[in-house]
Amino acid sequence: MKSSILGGIFCLLSSLCCAAETASGLNIYTVEDNFAEVQQAVIEGIEGQGLVVKQVSDIGAMLRRTGKDLGETQVLYTHAVNVEFCSAVYSRKMMAADPVNLVHCPFVIALFERPEHAGTVYVVYQVPTPRPGKTAKWVAEIGALLAAIVEDVVD
Repeated sequence: MKSSILGGIFCLLSSLCCAAETASGLNIYTVEDNFAEVQQAVIEGIEGQGLVVKQVSDIGAMLRRTGKDLGETQVLYTHAVNVEFCSAVYSRKMMAADPVNLVHCPFVIALFERPEHAGTVYVVYQVPTPRPGKTAKWVAEIGALLAAIVEDVVD
């Protein structure tokens, strides 16, 4: 852990429940902790890799706001954000291999908490996959980068 906040979170995560699943490149982890602290740990993990957080999109707030307009009353998330960030080095490698890979930029780590699972924060990322017949040398590097950021938070 790179800071006192992360160190404190590490201590709080002693009751960590971490289940990594991979389906269609999705990597899903769960953390038993405060949502805001996990979100801050993800941001610090990204910045600790020398990267810049582009934006934190509050998807949960958007769904609550638009749900009212649609007459929907079900609360899907207690909290839900997408943390978007970029790496010039990895993005360039990815797009040099295939210009269509622009669709994978920026990288995203999603965090959410469901009303029925209060105190459980889901941390999700997806490793981009190359199109068939295109070079995939960059996939392992980006997968390792995303894993390093998230594993630092959930370990």
